[in-house]
Amino acid sequence: NIYKECKKGEGGTAMKQLKKSVLRIADKVSDSCEFSAIRQSLITLIPLLIVGYGSLMITSLPIPPYQKFLNGLCDGKVVETLTLMHKGVNDFFAVILAVTTSVSYSVKRRSKAGAYVGIGDTIILAIITLAAFATYSGISHKDFSVQSLGNMNVFTALLIALISANIFFAMKNSRIFRLKRQGVNTDSIYIESLEGIWPAVTIVLLFAVLHQLLHVVFHV
Repeated sequence: NIYKECKKGEGGTAMKQLKKSVLRIADKVSDSCEFSAIRQSLITLIPLLIVGYGSLMITSLPIPPYQKFLNGLCDGKVVETLTLMHKGVNDFFAVILAVTTSVSYSVKRRSKAGAYVGIGDTIILAIITLAAFATYSGISHKDFSVQSLGNMNVFTALLIALISANIFFAMKNSRIFRLKRQGVNTDSIYIESLEGIWPAVTIVLLFAVLHQLLHVVFHV
């Protein structure tokens, strides 16, 4: 009995330590800029998701009399309008998610103590992320499909947005790429734009090279 109680006590202690470790890791993940950016970007997209997939739901109810009535409205223009609304969200969703994730990442960094993120940096990062995603998607190829920008590439969009954001702010925080502000009246957005040149070149070039490697080597 004593041996069983000791084993039970050791097991309980081990479980408590495991729970503490898991909770500690979960807290670190939830406090990270990356996790917060993904969560906030998905939350901000709720209105758009309701518009896009709500219109799909309206046109997809499997009730024959309802479908006949809906298709008969304005000679099918109502269905066409709802389909356009759905396609506008679904076929462009990865692009929208990439941009909102980059903006959310900038906002999260701004809320951190001691981290300065100007409005110019937020806009510039969103533009760079958009260009990087378009570059990686192979937009210049003849076989390019709009489906590459849709919801099937959500993971790719998130990955590109987070990698771009980390590279962008790592280079921006480096003294090598930081410009000296000459006076109080200096346009901050202009300075931030100049400081964003090399990060933009680096990020877009990185995903262009990565796309070429995958396209040539793996034919992806």
